[in-house]
Amino acid sequence: ECLWRVKSIQEGHYYLNRYLAWYDNTRRHGGFGMNKHTPRAQIEHWILNNSSCSIVQDVNETLVLYMV
Repeated sequence: ECLWRVKSIQEGHYYLNRYLAWYDNTRRHGGFGMNKHTPRAQIEHWILNNSSCSIVQDVNETLVLYMV
């Protein structure tokens, strides 16, 4: 939709990555079940509150270490 605005593929990647970082980490979402949280916050909340899977334990420990 907006690739005609960029002068190179590298510039396009740069601006796309900036947008995705903003979208996932800053923009609060109003969709079903999002409760005005960012996608990253929802994923972190799910990981911290769902320990029924063996993989979640590893991710949970990594997330706790990351958040400190």
